[in-house]
Amino acid sequence: MQEEVRTEGVILRAAPYEERCQLLTVFTPRAGMVRLIGRQGGVSKMAPGLSLADLLYRKGRSDLMRLLEWSPLNLYPEMRLELPRLEAAWGMVGALLHLLLEGRPAPKLYALFTSYLSALGKIERPELLLASFRLKLLRHEGLISFGPHCSLCHKEAARGWLDGAPFCEEHGKGSRFLFSEEDWESIVHLAAARSFEQLSAVILSHSLQTRIHELVETMR
Repeated sequence: MQEEVRTEGVILRAAPYEERCQLLTVFTPRAGMVRLIGRQGGVSKMAPGLSLADLLYRKGRSDLMRLLEWSPLNLYPEMRLELPRLEAAWGMVGALLHLLLEGRPAPKLYALFTSYLSALGKIERPELLLASFRLKLLRHEGLISFGPHCSLCHKEAARGWLDGAPFCEEHGKGSRFLFSEEDWESIVHLAAARSFEQLSAVILSHSLQTRIHELVETMR
């Protein structure tokens, strides 16, 4: 008998498929990112993207599993009221879809993601949450590391990355991701922040936002 799984999860992407079906990409706390297919006849209504839901699905032989039931837990209505908040949420989703490997449990990352989604409806500067989440995600996936000093000389202060490792300005020459002292300080604070209050004091220019996004896009 095929195993049935009940879990909560955030619907990252929802797309119609054929006449009465829907394909969902869902981030769950225990199974990581999974792909589900549901029929509108068995699932009373189409599931919206960017929502927290209670899901029941059946495992099969393929990576695409059958969605049996779903019910909304949180549609994040406050987040949807303003375009910058919604854009930040979709930016986080895009980073997850780009970097997260399918089927690998990531409970701590899931907890971080859901807490950031909830905070998007309240925080004054949603771009801070997006930049912070992107950096924390990169570190979680082992794609970048942090340290006070250069990985090569172990003396000079780190100022950017080369192949994901921290390097000083001298030894990181040739990297696309060397930063000014001020921007590097902002990056360290964004990645290390343990509360949303700590984020509020970070200086984040538009150019730094863009470069953090480019950093994500160069990975994987």
